[in-house]
Amino acid sequence: MHGDNMEVLLVIHPGIDLAVKLARARGTAPNIYDVPPGLLHDTEFLDALETDVESWQQSIGQLVDRPIPPFSALAEEIQLWSDYGGELESVFTQLCVRDDILLVAECLQKTRDKMIILDILSNGLRAQLDLVHQYQTLLANVRGPFDELAAATDLDAVQACILRIFDVFQRSLRAYRYPFRGAVPLAEEICRVLVGCMSQILRSQRPLDVPLLTLEQIHARLDVLVEGLQSTTTEFRQLARELIRRRGERFMRIALIDEAKVLQARVLGVLQFRRQDDEVARDVLAGVDLLDVRSAREGGGREAWKNAVAAFHARVGKASVFEEV
Repeated sequence: MHGDNMEVLLVIHPGIDLAVKLARARGTAPNIYDVPPGLLHDTEFLDALETDVESWQQSIGQLVDRPIPPFSALAEEIQLWSDYGGELESVFTQLCVRDDILLVAECLQKTRDKMIILDILSNGLRAQLDLVHQYQTLLANVRGPFDELAAATDLDAVQACILRIFDVFQRSLRAYRYPFRGAVPLAEEICRVLVGCMSQILRSQRPLDVPLLTLEQIHARLDVLVEGLQSTTTEFRQLARELIRRRGERFMRIALIDEAKVLQARVLGVLQFRRQDDEVARDVLAGVDLLDVRSAREGGGREAWKNAVAAFHARVGKASVFEEV
């Protein structure tokens, strides 16, 4: 996928193509009587039609069985299933409405008692299309609260959004057989967006500049949020293990709130440093993005934080437990 759509070729015999063109020229819908009677008793012609149908089945089977690549964002996942669903819908529609395909089906039904359309639809296409529709429904259910989370402007709104999004997500996972190789990265993305929102909100509250009492209140509110997130993600992990086991899927490591905990510890570190020596804390931490909790490998601010903590220790002469966050 991702721009690499597969073209399903439905080869049509020249005799069928000619019959369809002649019927259209007369302004009528093609039917078996538009095929020369001699062809309907010609074994070579009928064998050729069956060979064409076999090529349809092979091409459609490749589309149905095509591996789905991993994704990195909800919007990408939504687009992926939309594109794939569109390909399946296109083939399904062609089988149901194209004059030449229906004429091939009528010829083989009347001469060899073969129900080719039913056979093709029963061979995975209809089931795969139904499955993709379920996936699209699940993603649509998640998209609304996910967008609300991304737009949240305070910690109360963040907490309400995260509870709602995981509630919707878990109910949808029970209702629809969405593969956990997609569900786990989606949950991870939700948590990444959550941490980004928390960081942005906390950054706007200026933890180095607000009064200590205000910073203590911010930290207490953050503790409640992270505790709620811990409970919510624990429920998700339990559901994931249950459904993975029941569906026979491969077990996946599920680590969702590591960065949220780092952010929580970072704010506590700033609070403790300011309690210990507010002036030194402000001076040493002034040039550091205190709320960038990404790893150095991701281009984040953990290394800058460690350096600032070391500088703080050098100034006040006492070590702390916050070097690693």
